[in-house]
Amino acid sequence: MAGVARLSTMRNINVLVDKTGVLEAMKEELTEYPERLRKAVLDASYPYIWDEENVGRAVLRKDIVFNHHVFQNSLDLFLQTLYALNKVYFPSWKRTEQYINSFSLKPRDCYSRMQKAIALSVCAETIEESYAIWRELVEELKEIVEEKEINNQ
Repeated sequence: MAGVARLSTMRNINVLVDKTGVLEAMKEELTEYPERLRKAVLDASYPYIWDEENVGRAVLRKDIVFNHHVFQNSLDLFLQTLYALNKVYFPSWKRTEQYINSFSLKPRDCYSRMQKAIALSVCAETIEESYAIWRELVEELKEIVEEKEINNQ
């Protein structure tokens, strides 16, 4: 979802010169996070965060390279969902801690648990423990998404 990162850049850009007013107009247009975008990002990310088949293979094989791919994909979808849920354009992976700490909708101790799951995911002996922590985070996020979606209808 590289396009959302560009929206974040435009939303937060510090315009120095804008003789035609185009940049300021774009920035103004992006002030409010569109509900249509939130729904599109949630539809594209949320259902796919937990890939049971590949997680199972990663745990069974204890293959660090394969696990990195599976975990990173899940983490990206998790973050896309989390940002959309909080109606914040996903800028990139930079300053993730700062953003997550500012969110009102998130799993408890989200960033510290995310860090722990990531740290444990790089060692064959701790992949399973990593996914136990990660699964809890994903389940908590799913509960928040489902509660939010029910209340928005």
